[in-house]
Amino acid sequence: MVIKELKLRNFRNYTNLELEFSPKTNIIIGRNAQGKTNLLESIYFLSHLKSHKTNKNSHIISRGETAATAEVLISNNHQDGWLSVLLTEKQKTAKIGGRAIHPSKKAKGVLKCTLFSPDDLQLVKGEPSSRRSYLDEIAEMVDPSLAYILGRYSRVLSQRNAVLKKQEKYRGGAVKVLQPWTEELVKLGSQITRWRMLAVEEIKEEFSREYLRISKEESHPQLEYISPLGSLKPTSTLKEIEEIMRESLERRRGEEFHRRTTLVGPHRDDIKITLLGWEARYQASQGEQRSLSLSMRIAQKHFIQKKTGVSPVVLLDDVFSELDLARRKNVMETIIGEGQAFLTTVEPLRLIDFEGYRTFIARGGKVEPEGT
Repeated sequence: MVIKELKLRNFRNYTNLELEFSPKTNIIIGRNAQGKTNLLESIYFLSHLKSHKTNKNSHIISRGETAATAEVLISNNHQDGWLSVLLTEKQKTAKIGGRAIHPSKKAKGVLKCTLFSPDDLQLVKGEPSSRRSYLDEIAEMVDPSLAYILGRYSRVLSQRNAVLKKQEKYRGGAVKVLQPWTEELVKLGSQITRWRMLAVEEIKEEFSREYLRISKEESHPQLEYISPLGSLKPTSTLKEIEEIMRESLERRRGEEFHRRTTLVGPHRDDIKITLLGWEARYQASQGEQRSLSLSMRIAQKHFIQKKTGVSPVVLLDDVFSELDLARRKNVMETIIGEGQAFLTTVEPLRLIDFEGYRTFIARGGKVEPEGT
């Protein structure tokens, strides 16, 4: 998959931007606060219909404006087509080939991408929500039905929590009111849990190989899917997971009413990352954590490609600044030259020796090809 053109209107600090790209590597050079990250954010936004930096549409729209648009011309298997999103403070409208998509979330994953950013350190050292989001990003890229299930689960969870928080208004009938939300939570949550477990089982071998390639260390890192439903196994069937989840919800019902929140479901799950048997979140050095997070992203890219047959566009947002030269070279050899990539950097990269790359300069809300 290749992005041929990008057009932005009132997106962050870009009033009017139109660019054509190399099908290989595109390097965006500029000082801080010039809009390099914003450009990569626009590509991620078109892929996921949300920003990786903020949950508020108003933060993306240029100051003083009421709407923003982002458009890309995508080439996939020698077929070209436009994907566009109109963004206002309260809604998004997506179009594919000029035709509106309803609901817009069906456009998620049409443009497939993998983002590497400095914030990826949180994949290893951050809260479980960061690692759950990592899996959800993959799900949106490989199967539109999974994106729907994730969205539906989030709404059901909110409704169920609302009943628990306001249980007094039901005058002792909260259990009955809660029941349909519980059944829907079990139905959707079991599908999410099973998909995540199987995904981690496939990703973990690639993750371990990539860490060895980047670090050149025989440290044997491991990924393990962790769920409060402790008896789960990768071989568990959907029906078995549903039964275990339903029984766990029943067993913890009193605790849920006391704490006024849902205590069972994939929103409580995590990925455990270990290095030499030690939990990397607490024991690994920052350099090791950085290499682990890079390995997770590379494994993510390969998993998406394996499942969809499409090589996702790679976005690398200033990820080399904290790597030593050896690790930087290993990462570049692994990623650059394999499909299309976009890199941001404060200064020119001296290790580029691949054919077909273009360099752009970001300055004051404008991005122009180097030399223009």
